[in-house]
Amino acid sequence: MNPRLISIIIASCCFFSPAVAEEAAAFKDGQQISWLDRITGKWEAGTYKWATPGNKQPIIWKRPGDPNSQTAYTWEDIKSASRSDTSKSAGTASKLPPLPLPPTPQPGATPGTNPAMGKLGAMPQAAGGPPLTEDQILKFITDRVGNTPFADSAKLQKTKDELGALIKQRGTAFLHDSAISDFGQKISALGMTSEVTGPLSHNYGPPNKQDWLWGSWVTSKVGLPVKYVEGNKLMLWTEIGAANTGKVTINPDGTYVWNTDSAQGVIQGKWHEASIAEMADQGGAGVVLENAKNGVPWVAFKYRAGNPREEWLGLAEVNHRSIREGAMRIPTK
Repeated sequence: MNPRLISIIIASCCFFSPAVAEEAAAFKDGQQISWLDRITGKWEAGTYKWATPGNKQPIIWKRPGDPNSQTAYTWEDIKSASRSDTSKSAGTASKLPPLPLPPTPQPGATPGTNPAMGKLGAMPQAAGGPPLTEDQILKFITDRVGNTPFADSAKLQKTKDELGALIKQRGTAFLHDSAISDFGQKISALGMTSEVTGPLSHNYGPPNKQDWLWGSWVTSKVGLPVKYVEGNKLMLWTEIGAANTGKVTINPDGTYVWNTDSAQGVIQGKWHEASIAEMADQGGAGVVLENAKNGVPWVAFKYRAGNPREEWLGLAEVNHRSIREGAMRIPTK
């Protein structure tokens, strides 16, 4: 077995201290609890559900009775709703909004309003033209390579490069599903590969301007699944994402502050405008936070794989795109 996978399994196996076991036994599925919001320092109402293998972390619903608010937390930051705790100051309800899940419209559908975001206006248009439709993209390809795309490899590559750049410049009017949609199968048959499919998956809606990034954001950790073989079985290890893991503020003066809510604490640094290479498949304006988490640069951009009218920030290590976080804007008063 891959040594890295072994280390993941070992790190999460069922060895735990008696103190942790006692903590886990004190809670029951469906029990009303209070959890500490580490951004605001306030205690909030929630629901306890269960514990991860080895009782490593409690799984809670941050909004009572709402499975969409499920997250992994820490034992020291939850308590019974009826238990007082003088070691941490209790407070009033948090002023931060709950983190709504991005909607998942069908390919080609117009995104609906997310009630948690309030009433939304019409989708704006990019300066270079409105977001591209499926028909416009198919026409762009066939106008250049016809129905025999593989007859001229140089022309095909030029078409892919130009189309990828155009998608990042204008965005798409539809949420792309690369695997199962009829459109996805058509562009695959026309020779479109990652130069096009990457931008298609990350540029729903018009590109943002740089000032969209200014402000403060509550970060959330993105959990990634890991598949591995154990004997004759295919196993899936799923890391559960965690909300409210810190706060990042991007200022228009070229500086940023990132409260990582970790051993690194608060990081203060400078940002520079992201280059085309640093943005990778992302269109719109982005910035690179220099010497950020883990001492490496992170790129910040508008998350555009969901509803384009919602306020979601994407964060990713420039050199390792699989290491990433998401964030929701903190509204200003």
